[in-house]
Amino acid sequence: MATLFPPELMAAYGRKAQVEGALRRTRALLRSGPSQGKGSTRAQREKRLREACAGFEAIFVHQLLKEMRRSIPPDPFFGKSLQRDIYTSMFDMELANKVA
Repeated sequence: MATLFPPELMAAYGRKAQVEGALRRTRALLRSGPSQGKGSTRAQREKRLREACAGFEAIFVHQLLKEMRRSIPPDPFFGKSLQRDIYTSMFDMELANKVA
């Protein structure tokens, strides 16, 4: 199955399974159309679609935050370290999930 995202992007987030699952759910919802399919109600399908869209939005927002951080010059007081990079990446990912 082809994916909408380049492999580099999906590997960078370590969330390939989540993205692929959201993509599969979105495709299934789009295929089911307005009629009831597979025992699920319209409200349930809309809820799953909203969850899948929120996942995609979180990935997009995380990418925006990551690029914005790269545009800021490094802080001379604290410097650059692996621990700081990991912390800011985790913070940005959590912030993206909350914003989405």
